[in-house]
Amino acid sequence: MDSINKIAENTEAIATALSRPDPFWDTQWFAALIGATAALLITSLIDQTAKRNKILRDFYDKIAKNGHGLSLQSIGVSANIIRYGHTATRNGVSTEVPEKTFSERVIIELRKKCKYWTLPPSKIRFMLKKYEKLLSKIPDTKNLKTSDGYIEATEYYQKILDFVYKKTGENIWTAR
Repeated sequence: MDSINKIAENTEAIATALSRPDPFWDTQWFAALIGATAALLITSLIDQTAKRNKILRDFYDKIAKNGHGLSLQSIGVSANIIRYGHTATRNGVSTEVPEKTFSERVIIELRKKCKYWTLPPSKIRFMLKKYEKLLSKIPDTKNLKTSDGYIEATEYYQKILDFVYKKTGENIWTAR
């Protein structure tokens, strides 16, 4: 008789457990959903990090192999060749377009050769932006190589090259 009472009690407990709805967050399905979402998030973060690192590594390699291409000496030569001042005529009206300063022409050449703003946020992007600001301080003088702006920009570009060589494991002799 005792065992029949225990069976009846257990049957009632099972019936009450089945009739009472569990909260949604206390289910195995909800736990699986959270786990799958976390796995997808982690996988996408890993993929984005790998893509970012590849873009930066390719950019570092490009600068390491052609480090002199963005130097002030190199872009300064190109900037000296190109002239922007001219006379524009539209509908019979002539307009004089003034010549750009040397620093403006150098910045235009830097932006043509290196579109650093398309890079993901990184130290090299910040360094190139600062390099551009230093280039904007270069004066229009005959003694350009002795000016403070020229010397400061050249020294900062060397810091950029050192950073790139450190990231790539290359140096001035092995990069080419």
